Parts: sequence; structure tokens; C-alpha cells
Amino acid sequence: MKKIKDLFNYFSLLFCFLPLVVLAVEIPNPLGTTDFTKFLNRILNFLIKIAMPISAAAIAYAGFLFLTSEGEERKIREAKTTLFWTLIGVLIVLASKGFVLVIKNLLGVK
Repeated sequence: MKKIKDLFNYFSLLFCFLPLVVLAVEIPNPLGTTDFTKFLNRILNFLIKIAMPISAAAIAYAGFLFLTSEGEERKIREAKTTLFWTLIGVLIVLASKGFVLVIKNLLGVK
């Protein structure tokens, strides 16, 4: 019983001084900014950098489907839908950046 009590006292003392040790460590900001609009712009720019090469590859794939369709209606339809949804995705990604700019202008945020 004495060992358990001593162990409890030891951990109680440790947890009393633990915040002092934690406060002494400075953690760098992993986001790189404290402003929400800059943070949002960073995320959108990253998504655009990722989405554009993917969309270029998808457009090339749709072109490949068109070339290899050999006149088959099903393959042509598949190529058209691939191209259509790729272009819709590109428009959504580009419109998201414009949407943020419109909201910022409406709110008067610089």
C-alpha cells in the first residue's frame, strides 16, 4: 500500500510541474500563417496545383478514348462523359478561387 501511495505522490508532483515544462517549449506554426484568408488561399492554390495536372491527364485520357473508339457508340459516349466531367471539375476548381475572391470583396477583407 505504501508503494502505491508513493507512486501516486510522485505522479501528482510530476503533473503539477508538467505545465511549466510544456510552456517552455515553443511550437512553430505548421500552417505558416495566422490569417484565415491567407490560409484559405494557400489551400486553394495547393488544390489548383494538384487539380490541373490531373485534369490534363484526364483530358488526354478522354482524347485517347475518342481515338480508340473505332466508331463504337458506347466508347464514344464514355469518352464524351469523361471529357464532360473533367471539364466540370476544372470549372469547379477555378470557380472556387473566384468564389473566395467575391466573398472577400463583399466582406471587405484585404
